[in-house]
Amino acid sequence: MSDQFLAEGVSRPRDVTSPWIRSTRCDNAHCAEVQIGPNEVLMRNNSDLDQGVLAVGPDGWRDFTQAIRRGEFDR
Repeated sequence: MSDQFLAEGVSRPRDVTSPWIRSTRCDNAHCAEVQIGPNEVLMRNNSDLDQGVLAVGPDGWRDFTQAIRRGEFDR
C-alpha cells in the first residue's frame, strides 16, 4: 500500500502504530478499516489499498461516529 494520503502534500503521521481494524459486521473484502492513534484516526477502503488513506483528528472522528449512531448516513 502506498503511504500517500488523499490530501496532496500530507505525509504519513508518525504516531499511529496500532493495527488496522474493521467492523465485526464486515463479512467480505469490501470494508472500511480504521487505525486509531493518539492524535488522529486513519481510514481506508480495504478493497483498494492503493487509494490511500484519509486522516481525521479526534474531534472529527468523534463527530463522525456520533453521526453514524444517530443514523445520519442511513438510507
